[in-house]
Amino acid sequence: MFDMTSINYLKMIAATANSGGGVCSFTSKKNKGYLEKQIKKTLLFYDFSLEEEEENFYTAAILGSEYPILLNHQIWIRIGLSYFPLQDHEAFRRLSYSGLLPWDTRKIESVKKEDLSYPPLEDYRLCNADVLLFHPLPHMIIPGIHTIICRGRKKLILTGPLIDQAVKSIDIISKTAEHIPQIVLKEVLCNALIHNDWTAGKPVRVEIKKDTVRIINGLSSENLDLQNGYIRKNNPSIMRGFIRHDLATGFGTGIPKIQRYLPETTIAIENGNLVATIFR
Repeated sequence: MFDMTSINYLKMIAATANSGGGVCSFTSKKNKGYLEKQIKKTLLFYDFSLEEEEENFYTAAILGSEYPILLNHQIWIRIGLSYFPLQDHEAFRRLSYSGLLPWDTRKIESVKKEDLSYPPLEDYRLCNADVLLFHPLPHMIIPGIHTIICRGRKKLILTGPLIDQAVKSIDIISKTAEHIPQIVLKEVLCNALIHNDWTAGKPVRVEIKKDTVRIINGLSSENLDLQNGYIRKNNPSIMRGFIRHDLATGFGTGIPKIQRYLPETTIAIENGNLVATIFR
């Protein structure tokens, strides 16, 4: 059992997830709701359950993560009851280039912090997500970083930082489809921008029709399992950027929110793409 400050129980949970999962117990004076929110917000991790066994004593059952859980941009691992950071920058570099880190989290050398329109996710290293989220011309560095909005024969192409594309897209679509709840439109559009397969050079596409709005994003082999029919989480660093700018709340929250506010919305996989259809 661990007697923990906030940072310590987060380290322990991250390390457990990175080491194949498991069960751990700790004490905390914070309530269960606060602890769950802190874990989800800080680690962007949802594959756990937390139970308060008795006052201030908690047990967490944690599943192994499909991608490394980072805390302060360090990867923590657990051995027995102890947890350790991978502090070696060479080890981190090897993880980046071996593919064990998600594509959006991998380091990029060709961009400097002063090139960005917004502060990067981390001060000491830039990753692919920083280019997508915050660079004024991301499509000039990584092809396909734009959003296409189609209405009839008209086609509008939005470029610039991905977070700006999100805000502009929501504004444009909401003016055309006024009856769609803003919260649903925001969740569907931002979900597509966060989880799109940006490595394929294909932008997110919005099709505004008479009765529907279709929002289409690509799915990569990293997050699409057609054989078993489910979608894995991906692009955790892009998610961090959207959360920082109040455009998302975390993994696993979007679809339940959409179903609550507009249950007739459909989400399906078509030809390797995720297609969300909102009925106007």
